[in-house]
Amino acid sequence: MTRTRTEERLERLNDPASATPAADASGVYVFFPDMGLLALDLEGRERWRVPLGPFRTAYGMASSPIVAEGLVVQVCDQQKGSFLIAVEARTGRTRWRVERPDMREGWFTPAVVRRTGQPIVRTLVVPGSARIEGIELETGRRLWAILGSGAENLGVPLVDAGRVYVNVRGFDAPTFPAWSVHRDKFDANDDGRLSREEVKANAPGQ
Repeated sequence: MTRTRTEERLERLNDPASATPAADASGVYVFFPDMGLLALDLEGRERWRVPLGPFRTAYGMASSPIVAEGLVVQVCDQQKGSFLIAVEARTGRTRWRVERPDMREGWFTPAVVRRTGQPIVRTLVVPGSARIEGIELETGRRLWAILGSGAENLGVPLVDAGRVYVNVRGFDAPTFPAWSVHRDKFDANDDGRLSREEVKANAPGQ
């Protein structure tokens, strides 16, 4: 692996190895801001590399890659020029890239929701500084969005049977898109959105 001089501006509590590696049966996928996305085989040899920087951040990058359905997905939110990218795990070829010009820096990792049926829909749940988005994994097309998310979000959405839990800062939105697997159960008035009252009525323990 070629070493490069660190170009990214880092806060003293961060470092270039903050992102967690992802893995599948063929190897490991890692993200370093100065190098980009890298794929390593099971012996540690580099298979491919996709440069992604330079980045503009106050504290450095920390979002981790995920691998799903043969794609490696990386969120690159920053002060200016944010984007979301998916590359083929086997070759490193870019499948799609979505620009996020109104998003500011964050340190979250997306999660994948699989909705059964015909066709099967695989959705990336992607928090951000302006909204939470549902992105179609295969194409990068935005399926839905929830406005009201605050800046500088952390963590990974939690996917449970029929529900997704997202921890965001400063969230303020009156209603939520009814994209739950069990929409018919939660969306009592069938208006395509979940009100706070409908969410509360179906919360655990209610």
